[in-house]
Amino acid sequence: MTLTACAMPFSRRIPSAHRTARWRIAGSVTAASIAAANRQRSTFTPAANVAPNAINDAYVMVHYRFDHNRYLSRRRAEEELSWTQERHRTAQQLLLDAGIAEISGTQPRMTVATLDEALTTLGSFIVRAGMAPPPMQPRGWEE
Repeated sequence: MTLTACAMPFSRRIPSAHRTARWRIAGSVTAASIAAANRQRSTFTPAANVAPNAINDAYVMVHYRFDHNRYLSRRRAEEELSWTQERHRTAQQLLLDAGIAEISGTQPRMTVATLDEALTTLGSFIVRAGMAPPPMQPRGWEE
């Protein structure tokens, strides 16, 4: 930052309280504060390191919920789908992170009303989190 000289002394033009406040404001805008502000936005999604099979398992859990009208519990996943406890936990955590499911007390439940809403929410979360590239549009879809 460069300061320019002027005919009138700086202290006569702006009272000292205003000068220090102005410097405080100017000094507070740094790359770190901008990065912190970006992290606080509601649309910020940190990059996740999730295996592709966990994404597929999360989709299976969503479909199971709307096909059978009940949540795919860990016990049902072990008995019906031969999943391990870790596999179920990873898929469920992905649903929790996406905001599709929540745990009330000890019971997990879906927070979305329709299959379409659940698939859309999960798909957009996966793209935002950097787990998958955004879907490509066919060539004929130009507007």
